[in-house]
Amino acid sequence: MADASSEQTKRQILHSAILSRVTAGIVCALLVVFFLTTIGNITTMLSKVEMVKVDQYPASVAAGHLETRLVQLRTMAAQSVYVSSSAGADEMLRISEESESETWGLIETIENSTAVDPEDVQALRQGYADLNRHLAVLAEKVRSPNVEPSQVSIYVNDEIYPLMSQLLAVDLDVLAQATAAVDNVYETVNAACRQTIFIAWILIIAVAISLFVYLAILNRKTQREEQLTAKLEHALEMAQSANRAKSTFLSSMSHDIRTPMNAIVGLTAIASNNLDDRARVEHCLTRITTSSKHLLSLVNDVLDMSEIENGHIALNEDVINLPVLMDDLMGIMQEQAHKKSLDLSVEVGPLTHSTVRGDALRLQQMMLNLASNAVKYTKSGGWVRIVLTEEPDEQLTKAVFRLVVEDNGIGMDRDFLESIFQPFERERNETTPFTEGAGLGMTITKNVVDLMDGTISVESEPNKGSKFTVLIPLAIAQPEPHESTDASDDKTPIGGRVLLVEDDALNREIAIELIQSLGVDVEMAEDGVEAVRMFSQAGPHHFGMIFMDFQMPRMGGLEATANIIQHERAEGWEHTPIVAMTANAFNEDRQKAMDAGMDGFMSKPINITQLKRNLRRFLNGAADNEKE
Repeated sequence: MADASSEQTKRQILHSAILSRVTAGIVCALLVVFFLTTIGNITTMLSKVEMVKVDQYPASVAAGHLETRLVQLRTMAAQSVYVSSSAGADEMLRISEESESETWGLIETIENSTAVDPEDVQALRQGYADLNRHLAVLAEKVRSPNVEPSQVSIYVNDEIYPLMSQLLAVDLDVLAQATAAVDNVYETVNAACRQTIFIAWILIIAVAISLFVYLAILNRKTQREEQLTAKLEHALEMAQSANRAKSTFLSSMSHDIRTPMNAIVGLTAIASNNLDDRARVEHCLTRITTSSKHLLSLVNDVLDMSEIENGHIALNEDVINLPVLMDDLMGIMQEQAHKKSLDLSVEVGPLTHSTVRGDALRLQQMMLNLASNAVKYTKSGGWVRIVLTEEPDEQLTKAVFRLVVEDNGIGMDRDFLESIFQPFERERNETTPFTEGAGLGMTITKNVVDLMDGTISVESEPNKGSKFTVLIPLAIAQPEPHESTDASDDKTPIGGRVLLVEDDALNREIAIELIQSLGVDVEMAEDGVEAVRMFSQAGPHHFGMIFMDFQMPRMGGLEATANIIQHERAEGWEHTPIVAMTANAFNEDRQKAMDAGMDGFMSKPINITQLKRNLRRFLNGAADNEKE
């Protein structure tokens, strides 16, 4: 869960960083576009203005001057009709000659303009050349006494006026062209300005939006960083709390482990010193057995907690008879309750479905944790009640069961109830320092209940007792015939031969002694390779069953089991039962054994009752089959 949250936070931070870079890139791109557009428009406007300055404007001025010259010449031509004198003719020629160079300069200026049609320029040149020639003729006519005024008027009206009108029309056309070019410049500049303003608005809006998005991303990134910081601080606090709890746990475990170890070492020494006193030795052995079981319980709790923290805990599918399970619980707890003079009662029912499917070992572990705590924290003379009932439910495949474990013991404070299911937690009062336990039982119980999709709740008051209520749904199963547990079975002699596969010399010696004490012959192999060889050479029915260790040199127990089963199938032999006898005590190890083809599972240290049950099941069962 924590890893998934961390990965999600990392992805969110990465997305924020990418969005920030994209936003910054968009803003930069917009600024570049605006810069290039502005430079381009300004360059266009400057070029147009320069063109007006050096091209259209001079042409327009020159056309205006030419128009003035034409009007002046037309006026002089009109005067010559009414005033015929040599002086007037000379004045007209003088003015015409004086303005001729300026006129040709104006025409040249017009010719240099790109806005004027070259044909119009050519028409102006040709027209002014013809006009100068006609004005010279008019001056001669005015001077001549033989030319009548009427003849001068006819010449002016027929030759000079039409030419001047033509030149004036061309000049006005040139002026119109120059003016149109100026108007074009205005329109171009106006369009460029409008485009620049439009792009500027678009840019401002885009930058504002981008800035808003960037600030939003930055704000979200800041919030993520704050959340991450808060999570890190919380994780640090949890780690420090867990570290303190584990330090407390190690201190407590050191005491709890040393207590039974001290008893075992001390009682062993006492027994060694009193070998002749049978009663004293038996008493020591009984106490050593009790201390060993307590030490094993501590180790199992730590291993279970490690399995839970690593997420490796899994549930088996067993057929469970609930009344039998509760009877076993009563049998286990009765001795402890009797030692403290407690009134222990176990009630079952009414049950509509007494046979269910689930993990019998974990279910019993959960019940034992609750029951043993009730007995452990109830003072002498008190009472403990354990009640199992079935809840009304309409499901066809599952039934919901209610387990209530109640006592009138020392109870718990309200503050401790909030952390009762946390690992390594134990309430500190005048009673608990003298009570065995590592503070893992309730954590394991809670995890087992959660794995079974159940719920657990607790009610407690100091000095008034505690009440634990568990609701667990279990799959309904059909009743199966179970093995007889009558006392007569325990008296039935066990016989046969087993193959013990064990690499550790001390464990091998203990296992051989225990198996032989039950009347069974033992042959031993030190690893999987030797076991496969001995089994192959011995032939069928030589071994009634095999006890197989897991971890061994050269070949492990799982591989050896697979080779033995393969050899049986190849030779057509009947299957020889194989039971795991290993220190690998996790459920996943049990499942591996079943998957490999083993028929049973025993965890070390060897439990003599479990050993006897497996020998009776496989050796006596095989013998009965042979008799049949």
